Amino acid sequence: MTPRQSEILQFVNNFWVENNYSPSLEEIRKGLNVKSLTSVAQCCNSLERRGYITKLKHARRSIELTDKGRISA
Repeated sequence: MTPRQSEILQFVNNFWVENNYSPSLEEIRKGLNVKSLTSVAQCCNSLERRGYITKLKHARRSIELTDKGRISA
């Protein structure tokens, strides 16, 4: 896992704890002070392929941590 992916995973976990719903990609971008929304989306796609998160296609706020993601976060 890259440092950026780890940051995103931790951010999603903290956001869930604080708000009881998932962050949008834009909220992740702003929260981590990343310039590119595309890089956030690519990192989230990698985390999904690796089994750390799940996402519903074409839905906002659809990021959920898997058991593996919760342990790693």
